[in-house]
Amino acid sequence: MKENLILLTNYYPFHKGEEYLETEIEYLKDAFDTITIVPTMVRSDMKQTRKVPENIRVIGLVAPQGIRDKIGNFVKYVPKVFGRKEIMSHIKHESKLNPYKWAYNLYFESRAIGVYKRLMDRVGLPKHDNENRVTIYSYWFYITANIGIKLKENYYRDPNIKIISRGHGYDVNDYIKPFSFLPERTYMLEKIDTLFTVSKTSRDYLRNKYKKYQDKIETAPLGVIRNQFQETTRTPLKVVSCSTIRKLKRIDITIVALKALEDANIPYHYTHIGDGPERDEIKELAKKRLKEENYTFTGAMSNEAVSQWFKNNQPDVFINTSSSEGVPVSIMEALAYATPIIASDVGGTKEVVYTGVNGVLLKNYEDIDEVSNALIKLATMEESEYQDLRKRSYNVWKNERNAAQLYTEFSNNLKHHS
Repeated sequence: MKENLILLTNYYPFHKGEEYLETEIEYLKDAFDTITIVPTMVRSDMKQTRKVPENIRVIGLVAPQGIRDKIGNFVKYVPKVFGRKEIMSHIKHESKLNPYKWAYNLYFESRAIGVYKRLMDRVGLPKHDNENRVTIYSYWFYITANIGIKLKENYYRDPNIKIISRGHGYDVNDYIKPFSFLPERTYMLEKIDTLFTVSKTSRDYLRNKYKKYQDKIETAPLGVIRNQFQETTRTPLKVVSCSTIRKLKRIDITIVALKALEDANIPYHYTHIGDGPERDEIKELAKKRLKEENYTFTGAMSNEAVSQWFKNNQPDVFINTSSSEGVPVSIMEALAYATPIIASDVGGTKEVVYTGVNGVLLKNYEDIDEVSNALIKLATMEESEYQDLRKRSYNVWKNERNAAQLYTEFSNNLKHHS
């Protein structure tokens, strides 16, 4: 029996994002005979930026993402939503009398229909018959999971095909959304076979909220593979953060807190790796608050380049003051290079950062004094105490977030579900 995987992504291997898949794919390719990747959010101007193994085929689907495109897609396909009784039953149940929830559900479903229709215009999906078995893997519990359901029910029309989904942050943490709402939760939980959240925190939250489907909700942690134990000097204190520059990452908190190091005459240099829509505002804030020689913005970097940066620069502390997370891969990457962590206690961050063990877990990331005090503490603690933090950071990666172990197990689990 030939094992074939359909992997539904947002962008990978195009453009940027989903960098953690670059590691996971190396284990998936060994578990399956063929993998067909379907990116669902790729614009016509986006190029493939990552190489994929030989047994992988990428369907270059174009799905326009502009406001006009989304409105046009909604107008075109929303009538089809009203014609689907099963979906409408779930939408009515979830939306009740809330106009926002109605609009979000209808937008979500019409957008999934639009991508699915474009996919049907292409060729190359693997066969599912007596000699070939298909497993559908949605990398997000969002649009990709909805499309996976449509592939199973409308294209293959085989109830024995398994649908597996991951859940990260924005796609499962509905409490950060207006009205604590994400669309079609019960519909998709009913249709898929297993939802693997990347954190135990999200798993427990979803199990409690959707008790009817709690047996379908498991955990499959993310991990990183590149690593190197290294020692540093803290002269100056090298502080690094790595994320998209957008509001929920709250890089402004980090910048304001760093001012305390200058006030205390503690030599430091701060580097932020990443780019995003709030870039200009964050750069302007840094210019106003900090001395220019004390910070660097590198812009976007590839996953491999980030690892090389850690090797070359040997940072003393990694900081994350985000307001929402799953379990940040950027923190795992820092741990793999023996870097102590300062991070806000959101999402599953507490599953990899332990105060006094490998850094400081912030009770309130918006408390500038708490963030500043954590930075000063790491800058001024005894050398032996600091080096112990580095050793324990590395051990957290080695024992809990080693991709080789985690992704081998997960890839075999996908086949087992088949």
